[in-house]
Amino acid sequence: MKKIRVAPLLALFVVLTSLRVFAQSLTLDSGFTQTSLADIQAFAGGFDTDSAGNIYYVGTQDSDYTYDNQVIEMTQASNYTFSTVIVDYGTSTFPSFLSVQGSTLYYGDSDNINETSIPVITPQAPTVIANMPYNYDMAFFGSTTLVSADIDGGQAFLPYNDVYSLSLTSGSYQQILSTADNSGPIAFTSSGDLLYGTSGAAGLYGIYEFTPSQINTAISSGTALTLSQGNLIISNSGNSDFVVVGNDLFDAFNPAPQTGEVSTLTQYNLLTGAATDMASVDNNAEYFCGMSYLNGEITVAETDGLSFTDFIQVAPAVPEPRTTWLAALGLLPIVFLRRRARRSAP
Repeated sequence: MKKIRVAPLLALFVVLTSLRVFAQSLTLDSGFTQTSLADIQAFAGGFDTDSAGNIYYVGTQDSDYTYDNQVIEMTQASNYTFSTVIVDYGTSTFPSFLSVQGSTLYYGDSDNINETSIPVITPQAPTVIANMPYNYDMAFFGSTTLVSADIDGGQAFLPYNDVYSLSLTSGSYQQILSTADNSGPIAFTSSGDLLYGTSGAAGLYGIYEFTPSQINTAISSGTALTLSQGNLIISNSGNSDFVVVGNDLFDAFNPAPQTGEVSTLTQYNLLTGAATDMASVDNNAEYFCGMSYLNGEITVAETDGLSFTDFIQVAPAVPEPRTTWLAALGLLPIVFLRRRARRSAP
């Protein structure tokens, strides 16, 4: 019986795929809107954008259902309908992050961190910077480059994720923060403070802040910091990806699948610690595989981890002109009464 049903189901899958009905959407919190920039029929394992508004992701080209790890560019000029393979790693890598800095794209896999210049018309071999097993995230501030990684590979499945300073020229690195956590995201503030977000999977919760002085001392002395030496600025359930814009920290969090919870997008004010819920995925079978600041708004990549990814821009809702006009009109009686009161006063 199962063999008889395979062909119709496969045909239905192909038809639905060609109609692009698998576009995902977010469950928005009050005050936000969403716009799908690109809906691809492929898995994405990392995502970022450049200053020209182009999208880069790690995965496969549209409608390619293999697990080849390619770095793909989708151009804003084509409204993200045209894609180009920049690098094809075959099946030899496991993507962990993708980060665009200026004209350089940094790709992390489970064994190495690679780089290649962008944009590139034809694929070219990337340059290996360093061999850092189980890397998770990368952050830049001035001449300082930091990597969040579990160099020891999680011995006996225990959390050993730490933060390292990395030389982009020599490939040498040294530990500057010991976290006793699972893989956690990192980011720099505009003033050079380091933010480390705990994963929530090792009994540690919240976002810790370390000053530039602490970071420089750890690098020069060779003595790694601990989370207890940082300032716990935000308490939350866990963190997966960071983007800092001014005094705001945008945090995408993917809970462990067995919890049954859904992935969430939250905005934190770094000055007050106030949290604003922005959006969540529709079900726990989907999650965020990347986040970037694109054209003045936060953009997330939502995927099912198999064959569908949607790049969605989330923005604060803007009142319609009619609504704004009516609100202003409603204030006119108040202004008129106040003027009358002033004129009638002795």
